[in-house]
Amino acid sequence: MLRGAAAITLLPMVLVGPSLRAADSYRESRLRAGVRLFRSLLAADLDIADKTGKDGKLLLLFAYTRDRSAAERLARQALRRGATIRTLPVRVGVIACQALDDYQGVVPAGIFLAEPPASNVLAAAVRYGIRQQRITYSPFAGHVEKGVLGGLAVEARVQPHINMATLRASGVKVKPMFMQVAKVHE
Repeated sequence: MLRGAAAITLLPMVLVGPSLRAADSYRESRLRAGVRLFRSLLAADLDIADKTGKDGKLLLLFAYTRDRSAAERLARQALRRGATIRTLPVRVGVIACQALDDYQGVVPAGIFLAEPPASNVLAAAVRYGIRQQRITYSPFAGHVEKGVLGGLAVEARVQPHINMATLRASGVKVKPMFMQVAKVHE
């Protein structure tokens, strides 16, 4: 009898297991594609050369909510894709999403949200990007609609996704060619 009960309780876990792995795989695919599109969006920023630190490098911040190691992994991936953006050297940093509102360090060229934060923290990240005239980027569905400047749209193909109101408010100027291939949220 115990053997039958054990089989019944394990069956749902076995059925859920593959779908959880598929969800993790989908999330990882969005993150990897997101890092590539984040770098492309930064390269399309017409004023990117003016966004270097005193060391002459572009700082890219990867923001996390709980899993710092995931943000560190994405930051390393961003460097593996090339240590430069439009010939400008790049360095990366990792920060807690909750700390963005009070961040006093070197102004980053862009902020990549490595995990979906709470809505109030997301709003603070959007405000920071606008205030500093910097790109905030999230690969997570629905974030561009909530004010994040850039993200990705997964439809028939993967393409950049831009929030026009945030783009205008931040003063970031993006190459017209980039905008031609982007999905735009008004």
